[in-house]
Amino acid sequence: MWRDTLKRLAAAFGLPVPDNRHKTGPKKYSLESLAKVILFRNVFGMKSDREMARKLGIWKELREACGLKDAPSHSTISRARDRIDLSDIFNSLVKKAKGLGLVRGFIISVDSTQFEAYLKGDRGAKWGYCAAKDEWIFGYKAHIITDAETELPIAVVISPANEHDSKHLKPLLRRIFKNFICEVKKLLADSAYDSSAIRKFLRKTGIDDVIDRNKRRGKEFPKITDTDYRKRSASERVNSHAKGSFGLEDFTFAGVRRALQHTYACLAAMLYSAIASFEMENENWRRVLV
Repeated sequence: MWRDTLKRLAAAFGLPVPDNRHKTGPKKYSLESLAKVILFRNVFGMKSDREMARKLGIWKELREACGLKDAPSHSTISRARDRIDLSDIFNSLVKKAKGLGLVRGFIISVDSTQFEAYLKGDRGAKWGYCAAKDEWIFGYKAHIITDAETELPIAVVISPANEHDSKHLKPLLRRIFKNFICEVKKLLADSAYDSSAIRKFLRKTGIDDVIDRNKRRGKEFPKITDTDYRKRSASERVNSHAKGSFGLEDFTFAGVRRALQHTYACLAAMLYSAIASFEMENENWRRVLV
């Protein structure tokens, strides 16, 4: 059963990776195989490349699913991230999900989630307050836009943990427009995104802003009456899913660039699992396949 599931998962979608090979010593591994290794690490929620390399060494079916005859070392897997465009893989998976109808982009939700730095001396990380845990975290913040109707991620940017959410909404929306040109009708967000500049920008782009008002301004505002606002919880579930099932909190590198690569790998794995599950005719395709 596992062998069949892994093969069907691996074959469900060919990853957009150049057809060249990465050499380490006498062995050669295709970049597509190494890309699948990276995604499978997150699909299985493994905490490090070292753990993934060990798993490949003892699990023949997993090697076959990745198109490998031999298991690469953990350093080979780690170096592959510098040669594989994980952002391109993520965007291609979003496009594929759109083509299958798994995401539509009509109603989108935005929120951020923090994860800790791996090294105390990480120069790219900063201290930021995490309201969900009521504590300060030294690390990074993933700003994620989610399809609020299907609960799948469709865009992400990374920042140090101390940067305000509203600063990154425009870059996020510009990334959305790579796959969704005129589909977006509404944006759902909490009061962290309540600013006149954001509302003005959304109006110019023809997107309805369904954003909670910031009560700290000393004014009383009526409650949001748009019934779609309850769908904002999709962001919370995607963020929780990214951390709990796809290893977002298992960041074992350093620097903003690596943090972005890691986040793309986690969210791409989420999309990859959903697409493969759907193409395997699994009715509950939103569940983690493995």
